[in-house]
Amino acid sequence: MKGPAKPIDARLMRKFIESAGKKLDGRWVLMGGALLPVLGSSIRSTTDIDLAGLTAKEQAQSIALMELAESLGLPIEAINQAGGFFLLRIPSYEKHLKVLHQGTSATIFRPDATLYLLLKIRRLSETDLSDCLEWLRLMRKLREPIDARAVQAAIQQELKRAAGANPARQARLEELAGKFKTKIRS
Repeated sequence: MKGPAKPIDARLMRKFIESAGKKLDGRWVLMGGALLPVLGSSIRSTTDIDLAGLTAKEQAQSIALMELAESLGLPIEAINQAGGFFLLRIPSYEKHLKVLHQGTSATIFRPDATLYLLLKIRRLSETDLSDCLEWLRLMRKLREPIDARAVQAAIQQELKRAAGANPARQARLEELAGKFKTKIRS
């Protein structure tokens, strides 16, 4: 049994992305908290890497992905592909991908400002809310536009789903809705 997972910082994430571009094949999307340090945020550390392949070809490379993590001194459990489940359910998600790294055999994308929020809103744990607020700050700094209508519609849909079922989650959704309206202009 291994000890606690080591935090993944920006340097390690850059090394991971560069290695993934050489050792994996196809098209991949990096999402979640591991993306924040890559874009210059030091708000928190993470212990997992949310990386998902876009097609069955990439998804079949799970062992290669775990070997890549292990080669960088990360536990194989640090690889989390669950985000792909949610990514593939967002209509037209492909329009919201931005190239993060072009490797020799793989392209690593990141979600644009809108897609990042849409992926987080569905669950919106306390950490997700913190990530969303930091993402809004980063996107303002990078001057990356956000589709305000799509994000507001997703928040409203989740507020309806959360009504009465999970008061804490509902409060987080309401907090994000309030922050969003004051921080983003479409």
